[in-house]
Amino acid sequence: MSIKILEKLQEQALASNLARVLIQREDEILFNWGQPDTLLQSYSITKSIFGLAIGFLWDQKSLKDLHTPIYHFFPEWDQGHKREITVWHLLTHTSGLQDDPTYEDIIRAPDSVQLTLCAELTNLPGEKYNYNNKATNLIPALIERIVETSSENFINNYLFNPLDIKKFEWRKDVVGNIYGASGLKIAAEELIKIGALILANGRWKDHQVISQEWLSLMTTKTSIGTPACGLLWWIYEDPLILAAQGYLGQRLYIYLEKRLIAVQQYDRDEIPSNQPHNVVDLRELITQL
Repeated sequence: MSIKILEKLQEQALASNLARVLIQREDEILFNWGQPDTLLQSYSITKSIFGLAIGFLWDQKSLKDLHTPIYHFFPEWDQGHKREITVWHLLTHTSGLQDDPTYEDIIRAPDSVQLTLCAELTNLPGEKYNYNNKATNLIPALIERIVETSSENFINNYLFNPLDIKKFEWRKDVVGNIYGASGLKIAAEELIKIGALILANGRWKDHQVISQEWLSLMTTKTSIGTPACGLLWWIYEDPLILAAQGYLGQRLYIYLEKRLIAVQQYDRDEIPSNQPHNVVDLRELITQL
């Protein structure tokens, strides 16, 4: 492993005010920058956690078909073209729902689920890829309609508890809905476990936590571009790297060929809002390790 690459990683982390960088190969920590066990906002990495959560429903046959229309669970959408929106559309950013990319309308809304249900269509469902916070924000409520328990409990029972993930917090709206698009605070050490689960084809220790079939489906391209979109996960090619990623450079990278898992996190709360933040992507350096 190149000492020069490790030095460059440290330089980049320092220059861009990254709070945490954690890189692991198998069980060996290769690079550890910042304070351990710090809860940091993951932003849209939250979406990828819900991509896994839908996989548990799929594995359990609680959700048998990803092309099931959403109005089966939310009768409000049994109207016009909204009745054509399916679970697949939510997972692939192709619902056609109007969305504010700044996320401000979601934060202002006391009930983020109702905000989504009342949103107008700007495209026909399935017609166009459009990264959509509002649509993915409906996923926690969708889970609750299917399993009749809170999405918090569901994710704890099937993902966090089996992986012994304890250092996290959920952000909620005024009426208590978990945000599905952004809002999970989590420590880098816990995100590494998510990466390890995927790297091991869904196994954790001696237990198959989630099926290899779901992980394959979740990380199959549904869009073009770099990175390509899977089911709320991202796919980089040449080399193949699976990613969960969020605003301000929050990243979880899974580099399959080299068995590497890397997390980079920025702490917005610790940096004055008027101080520029150059979003850095350590992916290129990671591929050189």
